[in-house]
Amino acid sequence: MVRAGLLRRPTGACRALKLGTWAQIGAPSRDGHDLAPVVAVVELLSAPHEKIPSHGFDLLMRKPVESVELHIAAYDLHPVRDALAARGCPLELEVLFHPWLFPQLEYRQEDSVDAFVCLFEADGVGPASSDSAAFCKYVTNKSKVTVRDKVFMCMEGTCARIRLDPNRPVASFWSICVPAGNDVALVTKHVLLCETATGIMRQIRGSYESLAPGTPSAVLKHLELSLISTEEAARRLSRLMARCEAAFDGVGLELDGKRYDGPTEPHDCWDDQLRLLCRTVDETAHTAPLLNEMIRYKVLSYLGKDSEGDGDAHSRGLAAWKQIPCRTKAKAVHRVITELIHTLEEISSVQAELLAARPF
Repeated sequence: MVRAGLLRRPTGACRALKLGTWAQIGAPSRDGHDLAPVVAVVELLSAPHEKIPSHGFDLLMRKPVESVELHIAAYDLHPVRDALAARGCPLELEVLFHPWLFPQLEYRQEDSVDAFVCLFEADGVGPASSDSAAFCKYVTNKSKVTVRDKVFMCMEGTCARIRLDPNRPVASFWSICVPAGNDVALVTKHVLLCETATGIMRQIRGSYESLAPGTPSAVLKHLELSLISTEEAARRLSRLMARCEAAFDGVGLELDGKRYDGPTEPHDCWDDQLRLLCRTVDETAHTAPLLNEMIRYKVLSYLGKDSEGDGDAHSRGLAAWKQIPCRTKAKAVHRVITELIHTLEEISSVQAELLAARPF
């Protein structure tokens, strides 16, 4: 059996009674939290402890836990990323366990509870500058729901803040929440779809949307679409990688025997291929980096690691871009795009293992 939920409400101060009883992801704001839209949530009810990574199971055994609630939650972080970038804020978010901790809270009531929380198995997620979540160890966290302006129930800030890599299109991590004096733990696998505007990532988001009903047929449909969208992403990114490598190496740009009519100068070809990733997107409507800029940033950062000069690796790579040999650029493009393809495939593979391993 699988129990599922779908949250379509966008951002802003939210009344707690409108939220599903699972962990939420939100960006701190003046009015409480800007919540990331939840694409899909499923609760795995059959032997959940068997699906938790071994490191997480060891962490659970450090607390007097008798039972586990296990969720897989996918969030669309693109609206939150755009809002934070427009305000000039770092990409820091909070993991909010309040909806699960206070499921019976009545409208305009207030409550608080101490809980032990920790994060583990993080990919593309790191500690925040303040009030950071603890990784691989527990920290005491006071979760509180208050009434603002005598109307809105708001989730107060917690010590479970994370920082995302702004140039990762997808990230993931696991979390554990154990309320003090309670023997039930909430374990969640969080899938963060950071960029969903470009065609590649929009298709991956669509595969998670198919999971939202939470039925056996929806799970099977999700696994099918996840495989298709990941293979399509790998195909398109591989073509970009092959064409740009060929341009920097000075060889023919034709692929699969098809004529190539684009620019042949290496740097122009590189810019053109990145532009094609976002050809269906109005880039001026987005303040946060899109997939093409994420790839460009990673390539420049990779090149800047071995460059001399001031600033961080990206700044050094940007300053030395024209002087770096084309063969070195080709290797950097190959390395960065290969890692991106591997990340997408790994998340899809782990998702398939969790849902296929006796979920019902």
